[in-house]
Amino acid sequence: GCIHYTFEEYKIEPRYAEDIVSGFINGISEWLPAQELSMFPNPATAAVQLGTTGAGTATFTDALGREALQVPVQQTNPTLDISALSPGVYTVQFTAASGRWASKLVVR
Repeated sequence: GCIHYTFEEYKIEPRYAEDIVSGFINGISEWLPAQELSMFPNPATAAVQLGTTGAGTATFTDALGREALQVPVQQTNPTLDISALSPGVYTVQFTAASGRWASKLVVR
């Protein structure tokens, strides 16, 4: 077969202006880093109280990145039942219209 090899510099030549996405380093839209989410107690066994100021969604993700639990939140400082979670370390992310907060939670 035919092999083509060159010593030229790599060039990015977009076809259309819409091909250029500004603000993303790798072309993937990413969230800004989350703010700290307060939780009590930590470590927890059956329930945890989140320090939130309104409605949103609490998502519990295990150490392998799998979503273990997702709970809709309708009130301020809710107490969530986490008895379905296996013992381990989870990242708890609370997402609301006003922003995103996250923290680690140890479940015993």
